[in-house]
Amino acid sequence: MKFSIVLGTRPEIIKMSSIIKELEKGKYSI
Repeated sequence: MKFSIVLGTRPEIIKMSSIIKELEKGKYSI
């Protein structure tokens, strides 16, 4: 995702991006 590249230097964003990846895998349901 483009925003992850722009804000990828922030630890919180890195955690969010990892969570988004897990969401894409379908391990969690919104």
